[in-house]
Amino acid sequence: MRPAKARALVDYLQGVFLVSIRRACDVLLFQKSSYFYKPRRPSQAVLRQCIREIAETHVCGTDMVGATAGLHGHHAGIQIRQKRQ
Repeated sequence: MRPAKARALVDYLQGVFLVSIRRACDVLLFQKSSYFYKPRRPSQAVLRQCIREIAETHVCGTDMVGATAGLHGHHAGIQIRQKRQ
């Protein structure tokens, strides 16, 4: 079961049956630490939008899209695969 779905089920059990988070997680065999987990990585939504815009306006390969995104100030570790020669 995906963590987002399990969190929703835990919330449901809490609301309907008035049980604690620990007990709801135990019933669903879901780790309590996973219920409270918050990702630390920053969102890359701005970078993805920039790449989409570049890809729509430029007719070029993926190496040029990555390079152009770098020119726009997005250095998020984009890895571009090079073609085998």
